[in-house]
Amino acid sequence: MDRINGRRQVFGKIRSGRLVNGVWRPHSRWQPNSLVRGWATAAAKLFAGGDPRYRAAAMYLEFANPDDPDTPIVTPSYGVDGAAEYYAGLGDTADYVRVPLRVGLTQVTDTADYPLGNENFYLAIINDVVGVNGLTFSATVNSKIYGGALVATPVPGDASQDIVLARAYLEDDAQVVKLASSQSGLEWLQNFFVNEIPDDED
Repeated sequence: MDRINGRRQVFGKIRSGRLVNGVWRPHSRWQPNSLVRGWATAAAKLFAGGDPRYRAAAMYLEFANPDDPDTPIVTPSYGVDGAAEYYAGLGDTADYVRVPLRVGLTQVTDTADYPLGNENFYLAIINDVVGVNGLTFSATVNSKIYGGALVATPVPGDASQDIVLARAYLEDDAQVVKLASSQSGLEWLQNFFVNEIPDDED
């Protein structure tokens, strides 16, 4: 769930960046993500049986190759359904790369309320590669990451079994162009909170 008694309990956000000489350098400010329907399935599998196949294990890094690298990519509208069909339909002017997480760890945002941790941090980075649907990702074709998805991979070798957990898109100035001198990617945070319920709402 992301709300209890009308209060949001799960917050997610992304920002773009580059890996330069082994150092991750954020490119943009944080921007919010949206949970999609698959998050409920994966959370239920994890909470009830602790099945590690349904943890966040990869990102889809969505990109396009504009003629002018300064041209912003128009981002799509989307809802809680249709993620698998959307990504399968990319390939002519935009594509995505299925990237295993380089980092996936739990952090503490409040040592008093959540001493064992309540924030998950994920990082995915790519270099020159070919997208899932055949589009080249490279500095030579002005490749630009403009969004992504956080994904569970129950069968790592079969992308058709992937479960999209959350999606997010970057504002114009946050989209990150691939440079020959660096790798590009996204970092993703998910925060989990439980708010106290006022007496009049019991």
